[in-house]
This record gives sequence, C-alpha cells and structure tokens, in this order.
Amino acid sequence: MGKAPPPGSKFLLGFNEPNFHAQSDLTPAEAAAHWPELEASGLPLVSPAMNFCGPADQCNGTNPYQYLKDFFAACAGCKVDYVAVHWYNCDLPSLKDYLEPGGNL
Repeated sequence: MGKAPPPGSKFLLGFNEPNFHAQSDLTPAEAAAHWPELEASGLPLVSPAMNFCGPADQCNGTNPYQYLKDFFAACAGCKVDYVAVHWYNCDLPSLKDYLEPGGNL
C-alpha cells in the first residue's frame, strides 16, 4: 500500500482521514482489506484517524463514528492497539463529550 515505516518508528497510524477523498480516500471495507499489510509491520497500530467530512460528495461517509463502526465490523479480528482521535477544538467540556462514555464516541 505504501512505503515501509522509517527506521525507529514506534507506532503506525493506519490511515489519515480515509473518509476524505482528498486524504487517504478509502471506504471502511477498503481500509479493512489493507489492514493486514499494516499488521505485517509488527508495530503497534493506531486506527484510521477520522474527522467529520463534508460535503458528502467529497467523502466516503461524513460521520467518523459510523466510519469506525463500519471499519471494525469489516475488520473483525484485526489488530488495533490504539484509536486515533482528531480534535480541533480547544475546550475541555466538548472534548469530554467527544470521548467519554455517554458522549458521541
């Protein structure tokens, strides 16, 4: 799928914003199909890094939560050590809502 991680890498980020056509541009099923290539690196793996996308015609889905649910359903048994989170806001209450149980994620 791409180049090998640089020597000394400690983690491997799966895909950056694969729901954006202008970024990794992968459907959840496509990202899941390529995941074994990332597992072959032997590095701890970080899930696809999602963000809200729009307008819809520029996206493989606009909702990052739904994308990750679809990715994990398509990638049953895949090794994912960490879940990436993009956060471009600067207040703690909204971050907690984004991450904590009962919040959006």
